[in-house]
Parts: sequence; structure tokens; C-alpha cells
Amino acid sequence: MSLIEQMSLVEGILVLAQAASAGWLEGLEAALVVVLGLTAAVAGLFAARHGPAAWRFARARLRRGAADGLGLTAALAAVGLGFWGFIEVAELWAGQSGLGALDAAGERAVAAFASPALGTVLGAVTWLGSGWVAVPLVAALAVWAYRKRQGRALAVLLVGFGAGEALVYGLKAVFARARPAGGLHALGASFPSGHAFTATLTLGLVAYFVVTGRILRGAGRGMRLATAAGLVLLAGLVALSRVYLRAHYVTDVLGGAALAAAWLAATVAVTRLLLARGPAPADAVDAERPAATPG
Repeated sequence: MSLIEQMSLVEGILVLAQAASAGWLEGLEAALVVVLGLTAAVAGLFAARHGPAAWRFARARLRRGAADGLGLTAALAAVGLGFWGFIEVAELWAGQSGLGALDAAGERAVAAFASPALGTVLGAVTWLGSGWVAVPLVAALAVWAYRKRQGRALAVLLVGFGAGEALVYGLKAVFARARPAGGLHALGASFPSGHAFTATLTLGLVAYFVVTGRILRGAGRGMRLATAAGLVLLAGLVALSRVYLRAHYVTDVLGGAALAAAWLAATVAVTRLLLARGPAPADAVDAERPAATPG
């Protein structure tokens, strides 16, 4: 087989894989719509048969401050929106031929704003989404949760991070998108962005612990919110750095960030469900002890 024939065969395989990905995504989106429809139908039947009880249940899901109240409802809604956003971005890439308008616009923006100083800054920022930073950060949170006897928080943290990383790298193997030519050398496929996913998930977890007062407990609410906003901004800068350094396309980082937001929201939802069931034995023992020094 000649070189030209081999290249044609590879190109044909890539086209078929892209088409299969698009069909798989359409099926996944249809399944999500069916699940939402069935959920709405069951909720409607429950409300029709148990009017007062359904109203009390709905009000309880919107109650502020309760572990199974408004926070849990918002987290579950964010899970659905995040996965929907990921599917839409994936379909946007899988259904296009060549470089799409969004990715092409990103390429032009990088060329227009390129500078050595900006490259140095974003080259340092991009490390915040790497395993060299994420794994020690999660390990530090795990040690904190263990020392505070937060057994459930420890379990959710470790399982959420480990399963999330397995998910994103599994999806990389499924989509097998080539990285931008001539950019930063990186391992693995391009879609979805692992750095954008990891930064959004890990920094988002820290932001959640800060906002809920589990970290920086002695700080005021304004300080905690400002710290959480700064962490979210850092995650956004990591995503931006991947496009600027030409390690990813715009749709790669959007897909990675959307997937991480959904996974983060699912982790928060599980945490709140566990809290709604009451403290675990280790957590209950810790709750009876005097409060530790804030921070």
C-alpha cells in the first residue's frame, strides 16, 4: 500500500470516527431529554395525587440553609446544565468539517494578542491545571478532612477527583481529537481539555469548602466569597492559557470546563445528600469537640 493510500485510509477512519461520535452524542442528548421528561411526568403525577404533600416537598427543596434544600436543588440543576453544555460543545466539534468558526476565532485572537510577557505569565498559570499541582492540592484537602474527622467529605473528595480524572481521560480516548499543530507539546488527545477540567474541578472544590466555611472558617463572608471568586478566576485563566499556548482549541477548553462544572456540582450534591442524612459517627464525635482554631 502506497503512502498516499495509507494517508487516505487514515483520513477515512478519522471521518468515520467523527461521524460515530456525532451519532453517539445525539443519542446521549436524546436520552437526557427522555430522563428529564420522565422526571417531569413523575413529578406531575405525584403533585396530582398528593397535592399538599407535593407542595411541602417542593418548598423543602427551596429552603435556604438546609442540607437537602436550595443548595442541593441548585447543585442538581448545575449537574444537568453542565452535562448539557458539554454535549452541545462536543456536538459543535463533532458535527463540523475542518476548524469551526469558534476555534478559528480563538486562533485569530491568539495571533493578535501574542506577546513574550503574556506567554511567560500564562505558561506559569497553565501548571495550575496539571497533576503536579492538582494531586498535592487534593492530598492536602484529604489530610485536612482526615484531621478534622470529616470522613464523608474525605470520601467524596477522593472519589470525586479520582473518578472525574478517569472520566475525562476516557472521553479523550473516545473522541481522539488531534491537538493544534505547532503548539505546546502535550500528551493525549485534545478534546476535552484535561487541564481545564482538572483546574475547574480542584479549584472549584476548594472554592466550595471556602464558601461553606469548612476552610477559612474564621474569615468573614465577604472574604470567603472573594477568595472563591479568585479561585474561579484562576480556573478560567488556566483554560485561557491552554488556548493561548496552542495546546487546545477553544471548544476543547469549553468542553472540559463544562464537564468539570457538572462533575463538581454532582460531587457537591452527593456531599449535601450525605449531610442531609445526618452526621456520620466520626463527624458526630468531631462536632462534640470544641471548635479548632479558624483557618
